[in-house]
Amino acid sequence: HYISHRRRLAGQPVYGYKLLSYKVRSVRHVLLLMDLIGWQFIHLHRRDVISQAKSFLVAKKRQVWHQTKVNCAISAPVRIGVDEMESELDKRKRCSAIDHQAIQGIEHLDLYYEDDLEHTEDWPATADKISRYLQVESFEIADVAHAKIADRPYDEIIENYSEIEEYL
Repeated sequence: HYISHRRRLAGQPVYGYKLLSYKVRSVRHVLLLMDLIGWQFIHLHRRDVISQAKSFLVAKKRQVWHQTKVNCAISAPVRIGVDEMESELDKRKRCSAIDHQAIQGIEHLDLYYEDDLEHTEDWPATADKISRYLQVESFEIADVAHAKIADRPYDEIIENYSEIEEYL
């Protein structure tokens, strides 16, 4: 199994990766199999799917998925079609429902982006929560070089923000 091979190559007591449910045929089957061989799971959720959809569509329009604090430049506003927003929200809701159903009944740690990761001041408590769950020694959070793609309020980033808000 490819992931087990990658875990052995890492040579660390803990190895993680992001399983995207829409990239596997049966995410439930994969999770049950991994649970059977002793994997532990951290399920990262978003409470605010609207903000998640906006963030994704901004990144897609800009064709920038990651940026560092060093090369973080203010970009021109982007235009998002109401049909694009509707489609993205539908997709996010569908994937979220599939993810929740797939992990149901499997021991896991729930993390919420808005509560646990959105603000850097929450990271130490989140790291402690993860350490306790994985039963590993606590670790210090290193300074992160990455910056958010949605670097300003959405009404400054999305050219037709009022049109999108009216739809929502």
